Amino acid sequence: MPPSLRRFYVDSVRFQEGDLLRLSPRETFHLHRVLRLKAGDACQIFNRSGQGAEALIKTISERGTELRLKKVYPLKDRTLFIKAAQALPQKKKMDELVDRAEELSVHELWAIETRRTIVKMKAEAGERARKRWERIVIEAAKQSGSSVFMRVEGPLPFEQVVTEKVMAGDQPFIFHPDPQGLPFSEMLDELKHASDKGNRPSVFLFFGPEGGFTEEEVGWAESRGVRKVFLGKSILRLETAFIGILGALRFLIS
Repeated sequence: MPPSLRRFYVDSVRFQEGDLLRLSPRETFHLHRVLRLKAGDACQIFNRSGQGAEALIKTISERGTELRLKKVYPLKDRTLFIKAAQALPQKKKMDELVDRAEELSVHELWAIETRRTIVKMKAEAGERARKRWERIVIEAAKQSGSSVFMRVEGPLPFEQVVTEKVMAGDQPFIFHPDPQGLPFSEMLDELKHASDKGNRPSVFLFFGPEGGFTEEEVGWAESRGVRKVFLGKSILRLETAFIGILGALRFLIS
């Protein structure tokens, strides 16, 4: 797909060449008022499935922008399917982590609450946060050109995500500063080996809060099949560990 064309999100499951689609008023404002595109110009669009298309702008109005699809690009398969669960950090750091996770092709991101999580959200606040995160995902995907449209859920209790959201076929890992854990380099080697053999590993990664998971939480997770991973002697900041680990998976494996 031509990289010079501006990219917009369309809430459509599948694209077909020749289709007429409409951008939302929100996307239209960005297209017309901010980027100054007009009828007759070309653009890119993408959907939640990761499918992309080149489109021609037909009309622009307050109701939205009408587009005619010219060329549809197939879904891009990924070598590694990444799910992540991050304990809610302080000071809206989660917004930045959502943005980075989308750029790094994470498929699912779950906000979780643990025993040491300081930020606690009631139902209404959690729903507002989730809608904000969804908007961040769209903007990050538009900017980065990511073929993955990340699903963001939560906040939910850590135990609920472990017991209800880890599916058969997922390889779950929890990061904890314990030398008895699986070294991160060995975790990468295992996944790289599976990928090289033509398999498509699915990982579910659990990241703790600023104070880390408690020993009780880690032991409980291990009893349910979650493998403990050791990152080394240095204690990393929450956002450093999150971005560094996902970056390693993205660039070394997928």
